[in-house]
Amino acid sequence: MRIPVLSVKGGIGKSTISVLLAKELALRGEKVIILDRDQLGFISSLVGIESKGMIASVVDGESCECHTHIKMGKGQVHIIKFYGDGPRLESDLNIIKSDEKLTRELTESYTLMLKSIEHSYMILDNPALSLPNEIGNMLETTSYLSLYPGTRSLRVMVSDITTHHFENTLKYIEALNLGSREIPLANVVGQFLVINMAPPGWNYRVELPNLVTEVKRGKFLGAYILPFSDDLFQFSGQIDDMPRIKQVEILANHVLKDITTKDVIE
Repeated sequence: MRIPVLSVKGGIGKSTISVLLAKELALRGEKVIILDRDQLGFISSLVGIESKGMIASVVDGESCECHTHIKMGKGQVHIIKFYGDGPRLESDLNIIKSDEKLTRELTESYTLMLKSIEHSYMILDNPALSLPNEIGNMLETTSYLSLYPGTRSLRVMVSDITTHHFENTLKYIEALNLGSREIPLANVVGQFLVINMAPPGWNYRVELPNLVTEVKRGKFLGAYILPFSDDLFQFSGQIDDMPRIKQVEILANHVLKDITTKDVIE
């Protein structure tokens, strides 16, 4: 299963949630890949990948030292640094898009790495407003699905507590659905919603009255309210030291057991 983690804005906690979910799945014995498509490569930095990401390595004609793994419980988390080289990303993608040789090299390099990593889940940490039909996403997705056709994709949408960003998330989902239609073999089965960094006393029934309606009508398979955590805010330690969050533990169980709650989990 592929689990893209997506949002309409940066700095909302996508990378942290990606790691927390990967950790929970690994602790349950799963082998998980995190594909770091964050422009700044936050997750890659946490695990000590200091070299260029795969995109920049291909453009510069260098070998890619962009993979590591961590054992967690009975499972493993593999991290692949796909982006992560800052402002050069847009120009790198344009270069690859216009050069068939580089496109082929990227596809071959990525496919070879995937073949070497046994996994049951892939979590994709994306930049804000990432769309499936953008060149980097298109090449990655089609390469993956050529190896593993029919793989289901289950999105995790991340929003903050504001009505503005929640409503924009609903619009973003429609754009994602439209973009996914351009990718052969895409098999998107729905999305969960995470409302991140809820302050003490925040009441979603009052502040986000449309949330329950959208969950009940099936826009989301379930919603999870994550409280603000000082221990996670601007976390910079080791992944092993990240605190476990009850709501993410529940989300991991729902993903593993293929459960649709159509409920809000606090």
